[in-house]
Amino acid sequence: MAINNVLLSPQPLIQNYFAAFSRGDIAGALALMTEDVVWHIDGTLQVSTVGLLRGKTQVKQWLASFPIHFQPHAFSIDRLIESDDTVIALGRFRHTIISSGHTIDSDYAIRFTLREGLIARYQIFEDSALLARAFDTADLYHQQQIRINGTRYAYRDRGEGPVMMFVGKGRANRTDVDQYIEPLIANYRCILVDMPEKNKHAHALNQSEYHDIAEDLALMIEELSLGPVIFIEMGSKAEIGAYLTAQYPSLVNQSIPIAEGENIPSLLAEKYK
Repeated sequence: MAINNVLLSPQPLIQNYFAAFSRGDIAGALALMTEDVVWHIDGTLQVSTVGLLRGKTQVKQWLASFPIHFQPHAFSIDRLIESDDTVIALGRFRHTIISSGHTIDSDYAIRFTLREGLIARYQIFEDSALLARAFDTADLYHQQQIRINGTRYAYRDRGEGPVMMFVGKGRANRTDVDQYIEPLIANYRCILVDMPEKNKHAHALNQSEYHDIAEDLALMIEELSLGPVIFIEMGSKAEIGAYLTAQYPSLVNQSIPIAEGENIPSLLAEKYK
């Protein structure tokens, strides 16, 4: 159905574009654009969406190819900022790359330039380095790293759904969890965080150092939009989970400690299978 776009103010225009895009309405999306619209996506060329395009014919092909390469899980629009002929959209997405099976989370900023009530230019800013990894079928993509407050954490990220965050220092416990999460990943997103390398002898940490790690993980949960998480702490004094629950109750749905040398309890397996 044709839309009288001239009557739309900038933010409703962009909201209409996102609505059309999300439901796969290519004609509806193109109706919101100028004939000479420019599409600008930076990054490595192995990413299917990357490139410069001009004109509706080219953008139509781009829109049509998107669901061939991406399986969306979540797309949020947190804010629209309007200034003169520009609207900036800020949000976050989570998509699986169909060719590789890898799933990417990224914040985004999209700059829309408008002309005469239509979209004349689109440019997205996203985690292009992570997108390149996600398109690489040979990449050990589930093995990720993040630097938080100067400390490097290694973690593995598998599955979809509410987040279960496992944290622990013992290799035996970690092996148990690797085997245990297989039936979970269909219904839960399991993130397995190793204690930072400088803290590999975590039994010797004092309370303040545990709390520093808890602060790092709280920042990770918050900034990567993971919460509220089911927090499972293995092979330690459960200092981290207790601190997170007390200081950041909105980030932790439940904290479950598992003692040193103990396997994943059968009760946990039954509850979260």
